[in-house]
Amino acid sequence: MLLVAYLFGHLIQALAHALLRSEKPSPEERILGQNSSESRQSLTRANVRAKLVLGLTSGAELDPLTLYDVMDHFLRQNGRTSDRDVFVYREGFYRGMWASLLVFALGCTIGGGGAPVSLAAFGLSLVLSRPILLVCGVGGAVAALLMFWRYQRFADYRVRNALYGFLTVRSPL
Repeated sequence: MLLVAYLFGHLIQALAHALLRSEKPSPEERILGQNSSESRQSLTRANVRAKLVLGLTSGAELDPLTLYDVMDHFLRQNGRTSDRDVFVYREGFYRGMWASLLVFALGCTIGGGGAPVSLAAFGLSLVLSRPILLVCGVGGAVAALLMFWRYQRFADYRVRNALYGFLTVRSPL
């Protein structure tokens, strides 16, 4: 049973990652792109410094995904990863919760359209009627939406951490 739960958890994470990979705008585009609410001066400085790190002397600004990758790698190579690790695992946790609650809401909603469902555990038996399943489905959908917002929040934190860490870390270039 433990192995099945472990595998199902990874399956849910893979599903969530596949669904959110095409998210537009991506967290990197939201924070580092043209329509960002971050200071244009900070973004320009980050682009100049990233091109310096890469050894590029001229050319257009780096696209948001490349800029994030450069900043993230630079910070990891210079030992500034503690905050990043928290944001990455929280982002993954909320992404997984979002997908799991979405599957739960869908299951309850579909189950609410049929006959009552019986659950048995620890010697107890519980019958869930259609209205209860529908309420659980709606509650699961609302909770999934809240988890999605938390996922986006921590994804944005991860990118902002890379931006401002990259601009403030002292390292010879």
